Amino acid sequence: MSENIQPKRLRHPPSGGYTRGSETRQRIIHSAIELFGELGYEGASTRQIARHAGVNPPALQYYFDNKEGLYIACTAFLVEENQAWLQPFLTQAMATDGADIDACIDTLCQMLETLLERILSKNATSGQRLFYTRMRLGQGPGEAAAEFSNKLFGQLYSVVVKLVARVCDGAVQDDMVQLRALSLLGQVTTFHVLRHTLFPTLTESGSVTPEKIAMIKSCICEQSRILLHSWRKAAEK
Repeated sequence: MSENIQPKRLRHPPSGGYTRGSETRQRIIHSAIELFGELGYEGASTRQIARHAGVNPPALQYYFDNKEGLYIACTAFLVEENQAWLQPFLTQAMATDGADIDACIDTLCQMLETLLERILSKNATSGQRLFYTRMRLGQGPGEAAAEFSNKLFGQLYSVVVKLVARVCDGAVQDDMVQLRALSLLGQVTTFHVLRHTLFPTLTESGSVTPEKIAMIKSCICEQSRILLHSWRKAAEK
């Protein structure tokens, strides 16, 4: 993917300016995330989104120019929303150069626990979770939107790959290292995609109970540590 690709310039950019705090603009974005998730980019019409948001269709053109601009604004909003809690762990992981293996394993497990906490505690609708899933599958308009998606998932994945490579004494470009990194993250994403199927009884706020979250985190970390130590032993032979 080219690093020079730039998203379409909007009449009202997704960052800065008075539109950023606009209640109407945010309501449109939340409705669009819901419908893009449930129906896909092609399936969701701007008229449906406007109706869901309780605005007239011209409002979408005023704030976002067109459907592609609205989709890009949705992905940009989610990137910004997730950066605040993700950044400390990215910084910690990037500081593991030269750290011992146990420290790398501890950092990986902490990252997985944090992801699980956010996924299971946040009261996300099925449409919002499907939007994330569609982004990860590369669905959406053009390479510009894919770049926004990479900002959300790419940083996390690259850090996990780096830590797994350190544990396995391998290279980040190695296929097995990348497969192992995906297998660790896959344990967590299962709970994101199938959350309501796995937990038909949720709390009043729509989150999983703290007791269940603690149990899941313990299980995932136990499994991850077993895998990571086995990969390390294989590398030392």
